[in-house]
Amino acid sequence: MEEYLQKVLEQIRCKQARKMVEEELRGHLEEQISDNLLEGMDRDEAVKRAVEDMGSPVETGISLDALHRPQMCWSMIILIGFISFLGIVIQTVIGKSDGTLGNSHIIRYIFHVVLGFGLMLGVYRLDYSFLGKYAKFLAGLGGLFLFLQAEFFPVSVNGANSWITLPGIGTFSISSMLYLAIPLYGGILYQYYGQGIRGIGKCLLWLLIPVYLAYRMPHLFQAGFLFLVEGVLLSYAVWKGWFQVKRGVFLGMFWGITLALPAGIAVLGVKLHWFAPYQIDRIQYYLGRLGHISGFSTEVIRENGRYDVVQFLSASYGVIAAVVVVAMVLILAMKGLHVAKKQKNQLGMMIGYAGALFFLFMTLFHIGEAAGFFPGTTSFLPFLSSGGSNLLVSYVVLGLLLSVYRYQNLLPAEQKKTVVHKRTGGFCKS
Repeated sequence: MEEYLQKVLEQIRCKQARKMVEEELRGHLEEQISDNLLEGMDRDEAVKRAVEDMGSPVETGISLDALHRPQMCWSMIILIGFISFLGIVIQTVIGKSDGTLGNSHIIRYIFHVVLGFGLMLGVYRLDYSFLGKYAKFLAGLGGLFLFLQAEFFPVSVNGANSWITLPGIGTFSISSMLYLAIPLYGGILYQYYGQGIRGIGKCLLWLLIPVYLAYRMPHLFQAGFLFLVEGVLLSYAVWKGWFQVKRGVFLGMFWGITLALPAGIAVLGVKLHWFAPYQIDRIQYYLGRLGHISGFSTEVIRENGRYDVVQFLSASYGVIAAVVVVAMVLILAMKGLHVAKKQKNQLGMMIGYAGALFFLFMTLFHIGEAAGFFPGTTSFLPFLSSGGSNLLVSYVVLGLLLSVYRYQNLLPAEQKKTVVHKRTGGFCKS
């Protein structure tokens, strides 16, 4: 039997698949051997017959090699390639139309696109399952690093201190790095799989850490965005039965408190003058604008030295041009959701949803802001807005999504199972 297994495994080129294939084949062989023994064969004859029934080891290995090999999602690769090229064209037009930006703006954008595309391909080749083991460690270490950097070694850019200097790249936004907490949170949820209400409590704590860091910077939009996306991921995990709690009760309480608490604080803060006068004026101004759609601007708007891509396209080439460009990013996000939905591996499913929801929600918020439905925020259009830090983070997150697709046939459908402890009645992982 061992010789047969070795011959099969020699035909499989992907190292990650060999262990899984060996376990699968060994299980089939041992099951068949047991059946043969029950039929009255001796041990040697039972093993020989089981191996013969499996067929040629070379042919079996070649078939399994075709099944268990890395996959390339060419539709997403082609789409992101076209979006990246389109982003370069748009930013070139913006740079040429504004003499104050010049060629440096175009060169800097192209540099970040090329670097981001390289990062995406590098992350794509990584086995995303490392997030199932090290997500808490990476999130904790990264959060501590960003906190210390922002508090004690800040780099100021345009009056904001939430920056860090990276050799060979230049300044990089700390707040942009916080968006990587979203796929890490998918791995954290997986690490607490099956731990019941205690696991949910720990997941809530990990959810609040990046939200607090964003609030401290302060980037209120980002704090709310992180809470929203990670809250949706937690809710989905609860709905899928990861924590064995009453789903309706928890989700009702979680989202009820989430919606009621900020609104109550805002109303009481204004009426009881908990806030400074300028903060009260700002809240009243935002509430007055909320829900009033003004439509895409017919004027080219520049803010903080940057042009909004959606408003620029709408003003320069018409609303249809802006809609077409935005639609391509939304299609990319929907493809990501489709990839996540197809995953049999629970970790891959959650990492896939984390990346796809990041792109989907960020794009929708940016559309809402450009259309005047939301007040001005720090949202951006993934892969097309000019911020280099946001570009690099977007490509890294997409790389993780592609990694999920790449390894969908190489990782087992279930890596964790939930069992009931006989004495306590509690749940544990095995």
